[in-house]
Amino acid sequence: MQEVILNAEERIAKSGKFKETGYIPGVLYGDGIDQATSVKFNESDLRKILSKHGAHTKLWIQYNDDKKFGFIKDIQKHPVSHQILHMDVQIVSQDHDVKMQLPIIFNGENQLRQNQLHLQVQKSVVEVIGRAVLMPDAIYVDVSEKEHGDMITSKDIELSDKIRIVNPDEIYGSIGHLKITTIEEPEKEEAGESEEAAEAAEETESEEK
Repeated sequence: MQEVILNAEERIAKSGKFKETGYIPGVLYGDGIDQATSVKFNESDLRKILSKHGAHTKLWIQYNDDKKFGFIKDIQKHPVSHQILHMDVQIVSQDHDVKMQLPIIFNGENQLRQNQLHLQVQKSVVEVIGRAVLMPDAIYVDVSEKEHGDMITSKDIELSDKIRIVNPDEIYGSIGHLKITTIEEPEKEEAGESEEAAEAAEETESEEK
């Protein structure tokens, strides 16, 4: 598995708003950290990682001379611009159990549409508990062979036997008929009929005069 490494630099925590251009403020906490550590991340590097691996990826934080394994636990964004304002990273031992929400990626929707079916997503994440080192970045579910009325449940999710789903009775999606909306265009009058109507209107106008 490719190591995802993000450098963290020391940040002096202040009560005012963080204004250092090109950096995102953050906090490291968890295993081996006595108290939450205020840090800053290079914004460009962080955006590249999020774009390529998503917000639920496992990553290594390089801080000073130490490299620690962890997860992005929380990302705060501006409600309008969606600019990243702050990020929390939880440091964990790879052998420890952690609770995470993993994104579900549904494959095979094109095949459903060919069968006049569609997927109605009801829940796009699954909450799991298990060893940190075994956590996948995402859950992939193939829906291409599903039929009308089928439900997507924990039975469709493949995980290591050392990872368990917190709520195994949840429904993540359902398969329904594809609704096709047709728009009826108004019938076009034939050229001959239009000309006759125009001539009739002219004759009526002449008689009135």
